[in-house]
Amino acid sequence: MINTRFEKHKIKREIKMNGTQYEFFRMVKNEFGELTENPVSVGILKGIYHEQNSYISETINSETISRQRKIPCILCLFEDLQKLRLQVDDYFSVTNYMGFGDRRFYLKGITDVQNWNEIADISFEQEDIPEIEDFIPPDDEYNPDEEITE
Repeated sequence: MINTRFEKHKIKREIKMNGTQYEFFRMVKNEFGELTENPVSVGILKGIYHEQNSYISETINSETISRQRKIPCILCLFEDLQKLRLQVDDYFSVTNYMGFGDRRFYLKGITDVQNWNEIADISFEQEDIPEIEDFIPPDDEYNPDEEITE
């Protein structure tokens, strides 16, 4: 028999030592049921970020191509998750390491690990971020081969 309290204690200790705090936001709906531009803070959750592998198979003519896709997740305590009452499409943001733009991760599912009601694994979907070319000015303003003279 597995000692679930001990397993929870191990995860709690790991989250305390290596966890990161994530602030979650929710888009508010107006009186017509439309999403507004003003997000509301839902709360802060401390957990450990990790990624799972997902495999997608495409069949084109007689060939099958398998591709790997990463799914971002946060491992946290189930009781902390219940306090926040997160909903699908709540999100947290991470500033891009290059200093421009934010990446948003939208909540898509919650898994109760081993159905113990002790540990939760939250899966997310990452919002598409623009390519670097989108941040470079148009050709008429920027020419990398042009010499700079002052």
